[in-house]
Formats: sequence, structure tokens, C-alpha cells
Amino acid sequence: MESEMYHVFVNICQKYKITAASTKLDEAFKDFKVTDTNNDKTLDREEIKQLGLSKECIDELFTSDIDGSKVDRITLRELFRHIFLPTIEKKWKKLFKQLDTDDSGFISPDELVPYLKMCGMTEADIDLATAVIETYDLNDDNQLSYDEFSKYLNEDLDSVIELLTRDL
Repeated sequence: MESEMYHVFVNICQKYKITAASTKLDEAFKDFKVTDTNNDKTLDREEIKQLGLSKECIDELFTSDIDGSKVDRITLRELFRHIFLPTIEKKWKKLFKQLDTDDSGFISPDELVPYLKMCGMTEADIDLATAVIETYDLNDDNQLSYDEFSKYLNEDLDSVIELLTRDL
């Protein structure tokens, strides 16, 4: 099962064109499983110390937004988001600029179709792109701002991370 989950996440890294992510992912995934000594699918501060992180890094990890519960435990999902989200967000901004072919600062249904096809939706058309935009378009202007687009991508990423960590 671990191998299947690992490959799903590697595919999402490729989808978002995150280079060299598989090495970081492999390390994070294996380190988490080995470090979770009580097999409760979370890491506490003592378990995290086994990773060789500095006290400052550990403090940052447990006080950042990824640990919404504000207790001294972190899940694999939270660890993945901590490792990959900064890199992913940079890629999202670049992708947004590439898709915004008219430099309007927004993505129209026509501009979204190539992205949907790139994601493997070979039958994607203007109707599907319009439906996606309608779902994430908060101000009903029939286009996606960067914030709306990143919300769409963030939910996609959350789904993949949830799939990865479900059976851990």
C-alpha cells in the first residue's frame, strides 16, 4: 500500500512540475513511518527530535499554521503540506501567469481548458472549464483570480494528501 500511495503523490508533484520532489517525498514518507514509534499516525516533539531537526525548526513546525489543532502532534498530511506547500505555491503562481494568456490577471474558461487537458482530462472543453470556474468563482465574474485558482489547486492537493495518509 505504501508504494501505491507514494506514486500517487509523486504524480501530483509531476502534475505541478515540482522538480526533485520525489527525493524529498521519499525521505519524508519513510522518516515519518520510522519515527512514529507508537504507530498512532502522528508525531510528537520527542518523535520529531529523532529526525535530527534543530529545536528552532521543531518549534516552527509545531507553531505554524499547519498544526491547526495547536497541540504537540503533527500528522503526515501536515508534514507534507509543510514540506511542499511553499514550493507548490511558487509553481501555482507561475502556472497562473502561463494560463493567463491575455495578462488580465484572471483565468477565463478558454484559458483554463489547456490546464485541464494537461491534468489528464483529455475530453476537457469549455463546458467543463466553465463548470470548474463556477465552482470556485467567489465573485461571480466568470473567471478565476489567483486566489480563486489557488483555492481550486489547494483542494486538489488536499484530496491527494488525504488519499496518501488515509491508510497510513
